[in-house]
Amino acid sequence: MQQVPGGTVQRRMSGMNSIGGVLPRVVAFQERLARRTAQTVTPFRGGFAVLDDRYPVSYEHNQLFVTAPAAAPELLAETDRVLRRRRHRQITVLDDALGRRLAPRLQAAGYVQDHLVVMALQGRPGRPGSVPVERVPLEDLRQAVSRSWTDQDPDLPEDVVRQLFERRFATAAACQLSSHVVQANGGVVAWCHLYRLGDEAQVESVNTLPGWRRRGFARAVVMDAVAAAAEAASDLVFLLADREDWPWRFYERLGFAVIGEQHVFVRR
Repeated sequence: MQQVPGGTVQRRMSGMNSIGGVLPRVVAFQERLARRTAQTVTPFRGGFAVLDDRYPVSYEHNQLFVTAPAAAPELLAETDRVLRRRRHRQITVLDDALGRRLAPRLQAAGYVQDHLVVMALQGRPGRPGSVPVERVPLEDLRQAVSRSWTDQDPDLPEDVVRQLFERRFATAAACQLSSHVVQANGGVVAWCHLYRLGDEAQVESVNTLPGWRRRGFARAVVMDAVAAAAEAASDLVFLLADREDWPWRFYERLGFAVIGEQHVFVRR
């Protein structure tokens, strides 16, 4: 995997003060969607926790969001309390500076830190290309998404794979969700989702099955999602990407630009 030095991201961000008002809108969208998706929302000093007993294996649906200054010892204790019935622990810090301050204490407690870049579409998007893309019901992705998870870990129990697909129905109930796919050999081989709330839209779950990569399919589904956002008059389209992996550079070529960073801390 291509490694991206942290300084590179910071330098790219330094010249983007003109779009500084976009990041608060992204954070507000994330908070709103997380609350609307959750089965249970529990506030605590410094943020809120989301839980969903239907999908206990989903880190996304069972985690803590830190939205204001919080002390690491109290945060760790709250995480253990709220997620005591889960095998995992996950804390998402939506503010970059706060995440960096908390990192040493959370890492010392056994958490692994993931850096995310927040990327917003700037100007005109790239060309859509010639790959045919379809917009299909979420259920049509069941086989492809399940295969993707079992390709990553063949030992995943069937119930876990089912939860990892069906949790997306909770997202679909909380926003306007569309699925953008490329089909080949009678099945879905590449896809992404678009989540819409108000004037904002998020591109998420971009994936291509092994054996179908390097054919422009990822570009095609992302560009179709961007087109769908434009059709819905969304004036902000964003996505999240791993700062330490290569796809964020791919998204840059599609017209997305880094506007900030966030931090996710996980203990398995």
